[in-house]
Amino acid sequence: MSQAGKSFEQAIKDAEGLLARFDEENNQEVKHNSEALKRAGMVIAMAAWET
Repeated sequence: MSQAGKSFEQAIKDAEGLLARFDEENNQEVKHNSEALKRAGMVIAMAAWET
């Protein structure tokens, strides 16, 4: 796999991890402002596609 492919895979894993964390935060009874996690996940996913 090329270096770009490896970078893409890592970035997608990071985005998936952040989005999973966002879902976890949203499912708790005590609401935290987890919108930043959602935005960060989306930014990482978009950056991965640009890579």
